[in-house]
Amino acid sequence: MQRILPTMSTVKITKQVQALLLRRRNKKPSNMYTGVQRRKWEKYVAEIRDPIQGVIMWLCSFNTEEDDAMAYEIKKSEFEISLLALSKKGCTGLRKSKEKEVLFHPSPSSVLDVSTPKKEM
Repeated sequence: MQRILPTMSTVKITKQVQALLLRRRNKKPSNMYTGVQRRKWEKYVAEIRDPIQGVIMWLCSFNTEEDDAMAYEIKKSEFEISLLALSKKGCTGLRKSKEKEVLFHPSPSSVLDVSTPKKEM
């Protein structure tokens, strides 16, 4: 079996990768996964922003980052499928239709109708 010795270029690359990982770790001390945060009591939680309703959803709480990251990715793919289905239907979004309802709601007829109906005997 022939042993491969590291060359200067591979040593240089590994040092660059280590430096990059160290910088990333300093930026995100608790994790390297999107949507996963570490709590003080040594648990990890996953949260994601709902693109349809515009709210942040709590997904789950696990002991490992990897489990939370998997839950985040599953929910993210569900949102992508939902958005794709909405765009195929031609919907512009639920939030815009709700805004129109608030701005252009019909007046109640009781306010406009001043006269009272005649009572029949």
